[in-house]
Amino acid sequence: FRKFNAQVGFMNMHQANSYEGRYFIPNFNNKGWGVFAIENYHYKKYFAEVGMRYDERKLRVFIDKNGFIKQPFYNYKKYSGLLGGGFHFIGHDVKINIGTGWRAPCVNELYANGVHHGAAAVEIGDEHLKPETNINTAVWWGIKPIKKIDGEVEIYQNTIQNFIYLIPVQPATQTIRGAFPTFKYMQVNAILRGIDLQLKYHFNTTLQFNLKGSYLYAFNSSTNARLTQMPQNNIEPGLIWEPNLKSKQWNNLYIKIAYVIVAKAVSVSNDDDYLSPPAAYKLLNADAGISLKLKQQQINIGLSATNALNTNYRAYLNRYRYFADDLGTNLSLHIKIPINFKSYNNEKK
Repeated sequence: FRKFNAQVGFMNMHQANSYEGRYFIPNFNNKGWGVFAIENYHYKKYFAEVGMRYDERKLRVFIDKNGFIKQPFYNYKKYSGLLGGGFHFIGHDVKINIGTGWRAPCVNELYANGVHHGAAAVEIGDEHLKPETNINTAVWWGIKPIKKIDGEVEIYQNTIQNFIYLIPVQPATQTIRGAFPTFKYMQVNAILRGIDLQLKYHFNTTLQFNLKGSYLYAFNSSTNARLTQMPQNNIEPGLIWEPNLKSKQWNNLYIKIAYVIVAKAVSVSNDDDYLSPPAAYKLLNADAGISLKLKQQQINIGLSATNALNTNYRAYLNRYRYFADDLGTNLSLHIKIPINFKSYNNEKK
């Protein structure tokens, strides 16, 4: 069969900030709008997609310099596009996409200058940052349920000009409250290559094995040096058991167990960071739930445990790792009671 499917859209945004007290980012007005169009085409087992988008951002900043208000103004505008296609064949989908994009610097990346209390660190912006531009290529392979296996795998490369990221700089900033690790927004030309996967194997109708994983190799394309402050590579095998209780009152029982394996981050010298990257670690997580039906009312009960073995570890991108270990065992009990007024009224009648 033949099929065209077009989509068009428009977005508008207005953001403002004012502050009193200690400075972190200045007052600003940020306005933006965008328009896009996407066309999808299907013919038998083949499909294609093409898209175009235009965005504009206008940022005005108000900075008090000894009673004189400076008002730097930024006007960013650019086109981006997408071209992709793929095909279906027995139990599989394959998609190939190539797209361009861009991102304007945020106000904190431009003008942050102070303690970020949520991260216990000093952040310093750079008012001369340029917009990021990128070309992203991705190949996606989806496995529809074939006998006992289904899942998806994506391989990608993202080439970014003027990639903005936050890196530690020496020395730490001394304040009356102590010394704070200091980070500065920088730009490099970068290439990010990676693989994401999610696979499922169904032993039977009640027991399922899951495997999730993510691998990222990021480097400075000008020097070939590995980029720091990137997510750690990880893999997560797990089991899900969902038995049929054959009960009118109790149903939807599930028990999930996942073993998270996280690799050590890119090694750097202590001159480039305040601490060396933490060691690799493994965590055991568990989750269970069940539904109880009382007359017309359903009650969902769940219990979850993260880091069930109380492992001592520090996550690389958690900036509190400079001061303490990450969370130990965390137990959560949740009870959800959906309210169905229609059922209640019918029962009352």
